[in-house]
Amino acid sequence: MKSVLTFLFLAMMVSEPFAQTYKDHQIVFASIASGAITPTKPFTLGIHLKMEQGWHTYWKNPGDAGLPLSAEILDAPNLSAGALRFPTPHKIGTSDIVTYGYEEEVVYTLPVRLLSGIVPKHFRIKLNWLVCKDVCLPAATTLDFYLDSLTSDRVKDDQKLLDRWTARLPQPGSGFNLDKAAATYTFNKDGSIQVFAKFFEIVSGIITDFFPDASDDFTIDLASIKVTDEGISMSMTPNKPGTVPTHLSGIVMIGTSGYEVDIPAAKQ
Repeated sequence: MKSVLTFLFLAMMVSEPFAQTYKDHQIVFASIASGAITPTKPFTLGIHLKMEQGWHTYWKNPGDAGLPLSAEILDAPNLSAGALRFPTPHKIGTSDIVTYGYEEEVVYTLPVRLLSGIVPKHFRIKLNWLVCKDVCLPAATTLDFYLDSLTSDRVKDDQKLLDRWTARLPQPGSGFNLDKAAATYTFNKDGSIQVFAKFFEIVSGIITDFFPDASDDFTIDLASIKVTDEGISMSMTPNKPGTVPTHLSGIVMIGTSGYEVDIPAAKQ
C-alpha cells in the first residue's frame, strides 16, 4: 500500500502556467506537463507552448533567424536534466530567409533523472524562448512546479500530451536504411564548399527535405539545400579558413516524419 500511495503522490504534479502578452493580448501560454512518475525511475517533463495564430517559435537549429527554447531545472540538486528534445519541425519563411520551427503548439520534452532521495515537493524550471510574427519577442520566465493534489484525469491528459509529442521526435535513420549513406564535398571558387549526400539503399524520391543541425564551424546556405532522386546537395562556408566538413548531420524528412542522420563526409 505504501508504494501505491507514493506513486499516486508523485504522479500528482501541477505547475503554475505563464502567459506571454503583446499589446495586452496573450500570444503564448506556457505550462509544464508531467505524466505518472515513480520515485526510482527516470521521468519526462513536457514544456508546452500554445501560440496564437500566426506566431511561431523555433527548433534547436532555428535557421537563418530566431533562437531555440532553453530549459533549466532550479532548486532541485537531486534532479539531473538531460538534453532538451525537440520535435521534428517544419520549414517556415521565404526562399530568402529559411527558418525551422513550430506554429500554434509544441511540446519540448525534458528527460529528468533522480540522483537521490525522492522528487522534491517543489522545484522551478527556468525557460527562455523567442516567438515571431510581424515582430520577434523574447520571453523569460521561471515556472514553479509543485507536488500537489491533482485529478486522475489531469494525469491521463498530461500523459497523452507527452505521448503524442514524443511520437513526433525524430527517429533513428537506420529504420529507413538512411545510415547507409556517404557525403562528398568540393570547393567552389568563392571559397564555399559544395556538399552532396548520397543514400545507397533507399527508394528514389522518398526524401522530401533535409533540416541540417546547427554548426559552429560552417554557415550553411539553407536556401541552397536541394533534394533530388540522387541525394541531397547544399553549399556551406567555413567560419575559419581551412575547415572542411567531416560529417553531415540533421533530420531527413520522409513525408511529414523526421529521421536523424549523421553522414560521414570526404573530399571528392
